[in-house]
Amino acid sequence: MGRIAEPTRLRVLAGKAANPDEPQPMEGIPELPEINPSAELRDIWDHTMKQMLAMGVVTMADRDPLYAYCQAVLAHRIASRDLEQHGPVIESRQGWVKNPSGTMQREAAATMLRYAQHLGLTPASRVHLKAGTVSGPRIVDATDPSRLLSG
Repeated sequence: MGRIAEPTRLRVLAGKAANPDEPQPMEGIPELPEINPSAELRDIWDHTMKQMLAMGVVTMADRDPLYAYCQAVLAHRIASRDLEQHGPVIESRQGWVKNPSGTMQREAAATMLRYAQHLGLTPASRVHLKAGTVSGPRIVDATDPSRLLSG
């Protein structure tokens, strides 16, 4: 299987050689694919988009991995709240058992970290990046950039 290739935009920001013949996705800012997202999911999406816009590493092709990342962040928050409220051990018909939210929290954290690394959202994935060296135009939202850039 081997090592997963680093995305070209991240390679360029890091000053590394990039494949000049790599297919390029449509530029623009992807919209949250959920029709009626919860306010918390919308907040996570908007926060993440602001960060990716600031780094200049988001394209339309990132929509679904970003959505999966945001869902993992939300699942982690929900499991964490449940653990905080009920504790790591809960009473069931079988007696005292581990709270399943602990497993959900760990799985969501692992999923979140995997997506974050691929999207350039962790300190380790950004350590070699150089701001302002992306070749080509910076990605701009043609519909309403103020929605994501305000606040």
